[in-house]
Order: sequence, then structure tokens, then C-alpha cells
Amino acid sequence: MSEMTPENIDKEDKEKDPYMMVCEHCGARLPQDAVFCMNCGTRIADMTDKAESETAGEISSADAAKSAENTSDAAASTAASPLESAPQTPQPTVPPLKDGDDEQESADMSKHRRAQIIVAVAVAVALVLGGGLGGWWIMRSKHDKAFAACESSVAQYADAAAKTKKAVSDNDDVSKLTSNDVGDQGLIDAYAKAEKAIPQDIDIPGCRTSMSADELNRNASKADNEAKTLTEKMRTLEKTATAVTDARNTKTLTDASTALKSKIQQAHDLIDGDGTQADSDTKDALQSAIDAADKAKNSKDVDAIEEVSKKLDDAMNAVTASAATNMTPCSAIAGSFSAFQAGGGLLVSQNCDMQRLDSTGQVSDTESYVPGSFKNNGDGTLSWETSGGPCTYLSPGVHGKQFDEFYSVDDVEDDTIGLPRIETNGPGGLFVKFMG
Repeated sequence: MSEMTPENIDKEDKEKDPYMMVCEHCGARLPQDAVFCMNCGTRIADMTDKAESETAGEISSADAAKSAENTSDAAASTAASPLESAPQTPQPTVPPLKDGDDEQESADMSKHRRAQIIVAVAVAVALVLGGGLGGWWIMRSKHDKAFAACESSVAQYADAAAKTKKAVSDNDDVSKLTSNDVGDQGLIDAYAKAEKAIPQDIDIPGCRTSMSADELNRNASKADNEAKTLTEKMRTLEKTATAVTDARNTKTLTDASTALKSKIQQAHDLIDGDGTQADSDTKDALQSAIDAADKAKNSKDVDAIEEVSKKLDDAMNAVTASAATNMTPCSAIAGSFSAFQAGGGLLVSQNCDMQRLDSTGQVSDTESYVPGSFKNNGDGTLSWETSGGPCTYLSPGVHGKQFDEFYSVDDVEDDTIGLPRIETNGPGGLFVKFMG
């Protein structure tokens, strides 16, 4: 098959597209705006330069031939009309290209085209490799970012789970409270509901390098959502726990204040009533406790109220015990005593009131006990005061001043020393309690 050249293009084709180009290297048809040959890669500009050079040569040759023809005609005209002849300026001629020059130019163009092809291939390979490496780097970077985000989200979820577990543990005492402790069943129910909403088992998703970026992103999103939900549930639990605790503390304070006020009133009643029989020191201590309670009864400090309440309890108990002792101080010695010489007798009640009897057994006098005057002397004797004066009880075997003086005067042996006796300042003076 003959090579396609500008010379052997069909006239028909040229007429159809007079600007059609043909690659001078391989003969391929080219569009008129082509820069390189799409078949062999030859640069069109090089071919255009060559064609322009050849065209210029042809034009120069034609001009030279025409000039020669004109010169010949002029010479003939001059010969025919010597007077009209004039000297003519010679026209320059362009020598045609030699075959060797054309071959050298074609060889240079061929080398140039090969170099262009090599460069184009190298560029294409670099683009492919660069595109592949760039794509790998982008995918790798995307995976690393997804893995880091997953780890961060999972760590936050685990932290939320730990805090929630601690919140439940810290409020364990709240779950044991009842409406009697709080005074509001609604708060108890709200806390129970908040506690129930927290899951017992918390499933925390994992992050592995073997996972795809999409899987890591899904786990990160799941961890974020679960952490947010769990945190909200924990805050609800803590909020209701605080409400329950505050209500419990308010009720405790109110109850303590109310109880203290009631106790203060009881202490006043004791001092004005049965407490009058208590000794004065004990009653003074109770009054001091009442004063302290009056100052603390409206306090917002439950501990302070409970402290003064306990001190008031102790003071009231002391007065009650003292009053009880003073109301029946003679219970251990109460009974009938006989006058030693004058006849008659003495009746001693449990509260140390006394009745004196004459020789006929009739009550001749009554003496009332002076509250708080009873004392245990620690030497086997007891003493107290009555409206008739001081009285002393002597246990069996204990000597008494009046008895010792009486028997020493009469030089009579005291054979009643083994019997309980009472010495008084009233009529009769000396009394013996005969046993059995």
C-alpha cells in the first residue's frame, strides 16, 4: 500500500476539504487544528515549517523562471526598439533544496518525534503511578482518621459508663428511703424510675485496625449516641437523688425542731410539777438545758438540734430521778418507832413525813418533810429535815450522841444498840424501831 502524502490525496477529497492535512511522516489524515499526529506523534508545526520552506522554494523558482522570461521578452523588445530599451534590474533567484538536506531534516524530525513519544509515555506512567499512590494515601489517611475518632468516642462512652455506675453506687442509700423518711411518695417513685432506666449491662463497641473506615465511623457514631443517652440518664438519676435527699433532710430538720420544741415544754412542766421534789442543783442544770434548747430550736443545723435535745433529755432524767428519790427517800426505813422512855411512838412515811403518837397511840403532831433535804452521810446514818426540825436515822450498831449521853448519865448499858433508831428534836426525842 502506497504511503499517503499530500501529493497522492485524491482530488476529490481535497475538493471536499481543501484544508485537510496529512502527516508527512506516516500519511495519516489530520484535522486542520491538529498539533500532533494522532498516529505517530509527529509535531504538526515541524511539518508546517517544512511545507512553508518548500513552498517558498517553489515560489522562488517560479519567480526566477518568470523573470528570465521577462528578461528574454525585454531583450527582444530592445532589439526591436533600441530607443525604448533600458537597463533592467536583475531579480534574485532561490536555489531549490537539495535531496541531502531533505533527508537530514527528516532524520532530525524522526529523532525529535521519538523523544516526544518517550516523554509522553513517561508522563503518562508518572500520572498513573502518582494517581495510584495519591489514592492509596488518601484512603489510608481516611482510615487513620476514622480509627482515631472511633477510639476517642469509645473512650468517652467507657468514661460515661464508669461515671454512671459510680452514681448508682453513691446513691444506694437513696434507693432504700421510703415516703416516711422523705414525706413525698412522688419523689421516691421518680428516683426508682430513673434508676430502672439505667441498663445493667453496657455493651461498648470496639475499634480494630482491620475494620474499614465505614465500620469505624459507624462504631464511633454508635458510641457517641450511647454515651450521650447514658449521660442524660445519669444526670436524671443524680437530679432525682438530690431531690429525694433534700426532701429527706428538710423533713429530718422539721421533725427534729418540732420534737425539740415539744421537749422544751415537757421540761418546763417537770420543773413546775414533780421536779419540785428534786434537789436544787439538778433543777438548775435542767433550766440551763432548757435555755440552750430555746436558742437552738429554730436552727437549720440538724446536728446542733439533736445535740441540745440529748442534753435536755439527760437533764430531765436527772431531775426525775432526783425527784423520785426525794419523794420517797425514807422508803427503806419507813415504819413505826417506839419512844424509849416517855412512851408513845413515831410513824415515818416513805416520803419522810412523820407523825408523833402519844402514849395512847393517838397522833399528837405531824411534821412534813422538807424536799431535797434527805442525805446519806455514808457512815451508816441518814439525815433529813422536817417542819419540826432535823432528824437522824442510825443503822443497827451505830452509836448516836443522844443515846450515848443518856446511857452514860444513868450508867445503864445500851442494850438497844443493835436496833435501828431515830433521833429527833421534837417531843420524845429518842425512838427505837423494834424488829419482829
